Amino acid sequence: MPTFPAVNLVAVFVAPLVTFAVAGIYWALVAPRLSGLLGGATATERMPASGLAVALATRFVLAYGLAVVIVWAAATSAAGGLVVGLTAAIAFALTIVAGQTAFGRGTWRDYAALVPQLLIEYGLMGAILAAWR
Repeated sequence: MPTFPAVNLVAVFVAPLVTFAVAGIYWALVAPRLSGLLGGATATERMPASGLAVALATRFVLAYGLAVVIVWAAATSAAGGLVVGLTAAIAFALTIVAGQTAFGRGTWRDYAALVPQLLIEYGLMGAILAAWR
């Protein structure tokens, strides 16, 4: 049975903060324009504080899990972490959200706006975690 390896807890704390900020910038600047290009309405409402708190908390969990996978994958550079992060985004996050979208939990337009954010966030988080191992 695999054991959980030691990870850099400072990186596990910093990576979610960085990616949370990047995601905020993405949703404030890029996603509305992308949604408009896709023919959707551009949302201007503010996220509730409780939603932001959950989003940040889940990023800490994601960072720890991704840090463990990065150690198991022996990724020791930002490029290696980027590959692990992108693989996790494609294999796990994007497939789950696609399945939910297929069953009517969101629109494909929303999914298309979410894909770049997930790729950026997972890739950046993986790069930070691996570089800071």
